[in-house]
Amino acid sequence: FSRDSRCDDCPLETVRQSRSACHRSVFFDATRQWFDLNYRYAVIDGKACCVCTGTDVSALKTSLKMAQDVLDSLHACAYIVDRKTYRLRFANRALRDLLPVSYAGTTCYRALRGKDEPCEDCYLQELDTMKSRHIETYNTRLNRLFSIDGTLLKTPQDEDLAVFTAYDITYRLEYESQL
Repeated sequence: FSRDSRCDDCPLETVRQSRSACHRSVFFDATRQWFDLNYRYAVIDGKACCVCTGTDVSALKTSLKMAQDVLDSLHACAYIVDRKTYRLRFANRALRDLLPVSYAGTTCYRALRGKDEPCEDCYLQELDTMKSRHIETYNTRLNRLFSIDGTLLKTPQDEDLAVFTAYDITYRLEYESQL
């Protein structure tokens, strides 16, 4: 860490006292690298200690940033949802412009539908039985019809995510009905 003293948020003492484990992502300025650090309680030669292991995830962080840049350049709405917590991990520019409440950390049902609990017709549940899904759905909050594609994604950290793209097809259907 290139320091003479402990970091302010150092988990070593907490891990040793609680005999638990914790995980942190840390950026090292000196090497310009990201590391996922895992701290675990251990007893070595009869002494309580904390073992820290780290994995260089700089390439992963770079590829995630590139993926977010690509999703931001789409004219369609794109978002990533944590399937366990229903929280948005990412919302692209098109979605944030359409719904400013669509920021990382808010729940998808709050941001997209204005609801306080998961939707009865939740797309995340439908993805449990298949790897990808296409639906057309009406969003009452926006008064728009969307064509939505969803795909399951498992991260190297074993997180269950779902990536969605949504195209506004309201005008197309209005035009088709006029024809």
